[in-house]
Amino acid sequence: MAANGARQVVIARVAGTACGIDIEAVLEILPPTDTTPIPGAPSQVLGVLNLRGGVVPVADLRSVLGFPAAPFDQETRFVFVSYGQNRIGLVVDEVVEVITVDPSACQPVGGDFARNPGLRAVIRNGDDLVLDIDHEVALDACLGDHDTWAPWGNGTLQAAERKKASSAA
Repeated sequence: MAANGARQVVIARVAGTACGIDIEAVLEILPPTDTTPIPGAPSQVLGVLNLRGGVVPVADLRSVLGFPAAPFDQETRFVFVSYGQNRIGLVVDEVVEVITVDPSACQPVGGDFARNPGLRAVIRNGDDLVLDIDHEVALDACLGDHDTWAPWGNGTLQAAERKKASSAA
């Protein structure tokens, strides 16, 4: 993060909507590959894959955000992000660009929009609007108890607990 509070955001399209994910959370971006389904996983989880020797779950960001499913095409990407102490892949329709966001360009959400977990703000990017996504909160809201299905097993803290613990430190 820059001294003036600016931060960099990866812009991805999801169901035609520009969504921003903090670049600090993004580990890598890859073309899609086959996943292995996980019995008992939430419907948003497409499955797991082997990524550099680790088993990593992949969730469809369309489904996480409440958009209808769509088939993959040549622009579809898996965006691998940190998720607590773990990694998770997010399926997006395409990765567009990386932008630097000044805090003054962010409008916090309120009212009915605030009911959408993970929607932190709306970013003005020139004439375009970008949904500022807190992927950990959005994933926690739909993925439930990770210990019942996630490949990383016990010890996963929910985003709210992680943030509370880090702010207390």
